[in-house]
Amino acid sequence: MPVQPARHRAKSQEQQPIEIRLRVDGKLYVFAVDEASADDAGALRRATGMSLNGLLHAAGEDMDIDVVAAFVWLVRRRDEPRLRYEAVAKEIGYQTPLEFIDPDEQQGSKIRAISDSDPEDGSVDPTAPAS
Repeated sequence: MPVQPARHRAKSQEQQPIEIRLRVDGKLYVFAVDEASADDAGALRRATGMSLNGLLHAAGEDMDIDVVAAFVWLVRRRDEPRLRYEAVAKEIGYQTPLEFIDPDEQQGSKIRAISDSDPEDGSVDPTAPAS
């Protein structure tokens, strides 16, 4: 493995790890990009046709339920190695309560939710005017 020049090492040490935080049907899933392996990347490409970089780009540009399913699958497959992407994708639909947690804000604040919200549970209503 090549040694990074000192200026690159210092810069990379300052950067925060990239995490995708999703609450799907009430359960929190945290995908830490720096913990992803080549096995994860290869399995993702075989299952979805997307690279890990493509998935991250889709998360920023076009976060749809297939992208959510891919992140949930990547997290769950660590404990369930035989879990298939298709099984996770079948569990997640447009009616599934989804929250995207912003790691830069206070813990638990939501940047967006895809579902009808229930004010009792603290969900964000995506159709409500911004306050």
